[in-house]
Parts: sequence; C-alpha cells; structure tokens
Amino acid sequence: MDDIFQKLAAEVRAARKRAGLTQEQLASSIDVTPVTISQIERGQRRPSLETIVSLAQAVPVDFVRVFSGDRSRKRTTAVRAQLEADLTQNMQDLNDRDLHTVVGLTKVLLTNRN
Repeated sequence: MDDIFQKLAAEVRAARKRAGLTQEQLASSIDVTPVTISQIERGQRRPSLETIVSLAQAVPVDFVRVFSGDRSRKRTTAVRAQLEADLTQNMQDLNDRDLHTVVGLTKVLLTNRN
C-alpha cells in the first residue's frame, strides 16, 4: 500500500509542475494548506478521497499510473517524476523542428541502450 502512496506523491508533484503551479497555488485551488501539498508530494501524508478528487480536478494526475498493478514498470521516484516534469515543461517551449530532433535523439538512446 505504501508503494501506491509513493507513486501518488511523485505523480502529484509531476502533475503540478506540468501545470506550472506552485504548491501554494495548487493548495489554494483545492482549499488545503501548502504544507498539506508538500506532505502529499513527499509521501508523508495520505490524502483523503475528497482531496484526491480535488487534485484530479485541479491538475492532470495520471491515476492509471498511480493505481496500476503493473510491476514490470520501474518504480516512480521523486527524482524521476521531477525529471519527467522538467522534460515535459521544456518540450512545450520547443518548435516542431526542435521537438522532432528530441524525438529522434530519444529513439537513438533507446536503440543503443540494448
């Protein structure tokens, strides 16, 4: 069960970053304190169902990823979630040509990894 809350913590943080919100802004939008958001994102607080629903309405939390029983995927860590959020944010600022280059580079990395 703790694994689910760690995945939720990482996904909430990544979703908030993708949405371009601070912890304070997200907290205000769902009527909780910034400390609550911080604790949820660090896996130190288990949010109520009401808070989970509010989070889902405020930011694009990938609950399939959080509640998936797929054990073959690597565990989502806070560092990985931050890297994914940073990458997503950076890609939004790219033009089509540069985005095409990034996709090509990732394909090369994945091909050479094996």
